[in-house]
Amino acid sequence: MKRITLLVFLLINCSPAIASEALYRMTQKGAVACLARAVYQEANTQGARGRAAVVAVVVNRAIAQQKHVCEIIKQPSQFSWVKHDTNVAKLTGSKDAERFVLNVVAKTARTGYNSFRGVEYFFAHKQGRPVWANKMVCSRIEDHTFCGEKHERKQNKGKDE
Repeated sequence: MKRITLLVFLLINCSPAIASEALYRMTQKGAVACLARAVYQEANTQGARGRAAVVAVVVNRAIAQQKHVCEIIKQPSQFSWVKHDTNVAKLTGSKDAERFVLNVVAKTARTGYNSFRGVEYFFAHKQGRPVWANKMVCSRIEDHTFCGEKHERKQNKGKDE
């Protein structure tokens, strides 16, 4: 009930941010529970920045693929804790992850979305650097490295048009 109250409050009082695709993806039915489970499973021991970056990975993928965040988390071979029959929306005994995600949603409504430069992938340092990361722009946040596609800059070579 508290979650619904918070979302109604955000919808009424934060109308400029409602147009945000990220906010839409984070507030779809069941999204908070799925994001909370991902945060708990992937970054439970990390600080706020590391947990927010995990949320950004899932939300950025949801935006790019136009899918619900729960569908993103369920995709094969993306999250090691997800098996074929895993209920990704099942919350853990700890409510910290759920509160954290609700705070990210509220902050997005207030100040805009932090996409962490469009990151869509991450890996844990203790598992080593995967080959796919060599073709991406990556930065370390706590115990994980977060990566996004390289975007080539267009350079004006002085041509008159």
